[in-house]
Amino acid sequence: MKIMKSVTKVLAFLLLVACGGDSEETIDISGFIGTWRIASIQELPSTPEYPTFGIYELTFVEPKSCSLNTDVNVCTGTFQVSKEKKIQISLDCTNISGDSDYAMVMVNLLNATQYYYYSNDTLALTGPGRVKMTKAL
Repeated sequence: MKIMKSVTKVLAFLLLVACGGDSEETIDISGFIGTWRIASIQELPSTPEYPTFGIYELTFVEPKSCSLNTDVNVCTGTFQVSKEKKIQISLDCTNISGDSDYAMVMVNLLNATQYYYYSNDTLALTGPGRVKMTKAL
């Protein structure tokens, strides 16, 4: 009986260590917070990179929400980053007709984003394609 209690305690400890206990991975997202101006998009690595035809700005707000204004629609959603340079963005947009093809491709690329590359005032989001941004003033 005493051996059984000891085995149970050891198993509970190992399970707690393996699952990480109550500690949650802390990631500094302060560099993302703020407004980023879309500089260019590229649908696939094999396609040309297209500069932005309008002023599109993606805004990241704490704790993990984001927004984007397209030509006529407003998109709001969430984002999540990890230490492995992974990012997931989920934007839902109003459905008013009139957005350019460029704006629609941009939203699709943002929703398909898988990785981020951040350096001071530039941010690149990649997945099937790439979105390059600069920090808005």
